[in-house]
Amino acid sequence: MNIVRMIALGLLGLAAIGSARVVAQQPGDAIGQQAIANDTLASELNRCRQLNEKAENDPRCQAAYAENKRRFFTPPDAYVPGKVDLFPNKQPWTTDQKSPSSTTEK
Repeated sequence: MNIVRMIALGLLGLAAIGSARVVAQQPGDAIGQQAIANDTLASELNRCRQLNEKAENDPRCQAAYAENKRRFFTPPDAYVPGKVDLFPNKQPWTTDQKSPSSTTEK
């Protein structure tokens, strides 16, 4: 192996170790559980997931499934872009050319 390949492999190894350290420092499942606790639909779906087959006959689970389907399959409102003024302090350019009246009249 030549020296350039060894240096490249060394740098890639250092990058892999650095990214592994960053991932290891992040909190694991605490954020996901907090988000589920704040969202009532997500917490209800989580409860239904734990019920397994009993969720088929549970009316709260049926309502949660229906709401989840409605949220997922309802298309968003139509996008209507607003007017964007890229140069608000500039005068608009015009394509109208002023013809000099003194040069055309004889």
